[in-house]
Amino acid sequence: MYQNMNMHSHKIKKAGLTHNPANLKHTQFNYTKEVYTMQYGNSFSVNSNFINLDRFQSISQDHSADRTSNKYSLIPTTRIINVLEKAGWLPVSAQEMKCRNEDKKGFQKHMIKFRNEKVTVLNSDRLIPQIVLTNSHDGLASFCLQIGLFRLVCSNGLVVSDSMMPAQKIRHIGYTDQAVREAIEQVCDTVPGVGRKVNDFQAIEMTPDEKGVFAMAALTAKYGEEAMTEREFLPNRLLSNYRYGDKNPTLWNTFNTVQEGLLKGGRFEMKEVKEGYYKGHKKVGRSRAVNSISENIRINQALWMLTEKMAELKGAN
Repeated sequence: MYQNMNMHSHKIKKAGLTHNPANLKHTQFNYTKEVYTMQYGNSFSVNSNFINLDRFQSISQDHSADRTSNKYSLIPTTRIINVLEKAGWLPVSAQEMKCRNEDKKGFQKHMIKFRNEKVTVLNSDRLIPQIVLTNSHDGLASFCLQIGLFRLVCSNGLVVSDSMMPAQKIRHIGYTDQAVREAIEQVCDTVPGVGRKVNDFQAIEMTPDEKGVFAMAALTAKYGEEAMTEREFLPNRLLSNYRYGDKNPTLWNTFNTVQEGLLKGGRFEMKEVKEGYYKGHKKVGRSRAVNSISENIRINQALWMLTEKMAELKGAN
């Protein structure tokens, strides 16, 4: 099925609501995947599945880790949230890294995604532009704002690669709210180009061989070349599509199917049975979901770049 895989693989490798800022500490930001609400005191909109950012200690942190130097300037993530909210960007999801070291808890890397109902993508796939904010209070990372997309049909979130818009990194030392506002403008200016790019991906049809090449290149991007020689992956299973709307063999659908499998985990690798009657034999095992913030962003961006490269090989503008 993948008779041209080596040739293609070589080419691939070359490849709103407002609030008073003074009350920010007393404000709970509640969100679901589709709905944003804000809670003041005990009053909130009817939503049985709400969650609030106050439960993320790293997001509401008001001092830096002990390991930071005297030159380190703490900029609370809540301050950035306030700047984004004033510009119409509201938080819709949040995540923080798990910490085994108690000294690092509350200062670890965290990620928040924002949406603005006035910023849209002209596309038939129900895509919602997002601003992806990452930060930490341990002195190891700058504020970073990147452009992302949320796909309603499958609740997939992706991060666009630096080829579309370089990550906007804002240092804690010398921080200004204006730098965040300028980064927001950059995101808004980039959104139309992202929409056009997605339209190009949707117009490109993929052959079975090309989809196989894409899947193998994506697996390599996630696991590395050494793992590809030592482990037995099943690209056909990674390409298995269980969503009717993604049945058409387009580059965009291929990208989304592979992205969902790699990030959420799936059965696309043969693994050795460790115990029991079939010990030593191999069976199809389940790969773990990606929970790391940094790894999630890295894989997302690698897949976007891979998709751009495939579009180039297929002759897209």
